[in-house]
Amino acid sequence: MSTLRLTIIVFFVCLLSSCGKKQKDIFRFNQKKTLKVNKLSLPNIKNANVKIEGRQRIITWSPLYDTYATTNYGKQNAVIVGYNVYPLTRTATIAKNPLNKTPLPKSLFIHTVDTYTKNVSSYTIRGVFKVDGHLIQGPASSIIHVQK
Repeated sequence: MSTLRLTIIVFFVCLLSSCGKKQKDIFRFNQKKTLKVNKLSLPNIKNANVKIEGRQRIITWSPLYDTYATTNYGKQNAVIVGYNVYPLTRTATIAKNPLNKTPLPKSLFIHTVDTYTKNVSSYTIRGVFKVDGHLIQGPASSIIHVQK
């Protein structure tokens, strides 16, 4: 009987001592590596302008080069992959998707105006970088207004 009491007392002491404590994870399996990039550490587009030729708007800017990005793992190489060009509507809202389907390899974009994009009066450009295998967009350029 005394052994049974001792077992019950030990059980309740162990049970009460673990109440309110966070359980420890003793099995550490492969956890996904979460990369957090400070996008302001990436360069932004400079010298962007737009020129109108007929129904086409020719957008040019100064090219970007490979750099370093500040991440939660320290500084990482940031390789320039290309550029995305975004239209702005009259309400100065940046579109969710860029005009180009894939990042542009050169610092030139020709936008042919059609019935759906005739109201686009401004553009912005963002560099696309590869940081530790992830595609990260840099900060947006200054807004480029179409002079009619």
